[in-house]
Amino acid sequence: MFRSWLEESDMSGIRSDLRKAQLDKRLTEFLPVAQQSVDLFDAYFKEAGLPEMFSSLIEEPALPMIRRKKKKAEAQMDETRDEAIRMERLLKEKSRVTVENLSLKNQIT
Repeated sequence: MFRSWLEESDMSGIRSDLRKAQLDKRLTEFLPVAQQSVDLFDAYFKEAGLPEMFSSLIEEPALPMIRRKKKKAEAQMDETRDEAIRMERLLKEKSRVTVENLSLKNQIT
């Protein structure tokens, strides 16, 4: 798609068209969610033989959006890790209480 577009227009025209369509800040959304990183986006254009398009498109508009997504993903990972730690503590406490209850029952009988 980008190759044929580049044949019909220059980079400034493509950039202008993307801005008009409000896609200039959402380019990585063309990739699957798990692959929406700058490195994979760069690799995609290099494989397609369009490295100059990547640098022209990604430099200005998409980097802030990518940084926001990265921060959001890191925050979600932190929350998940924190939740896992809380769950582990709860399970340990539940196990400890169960052992204590069994000990008390054995002492009573």
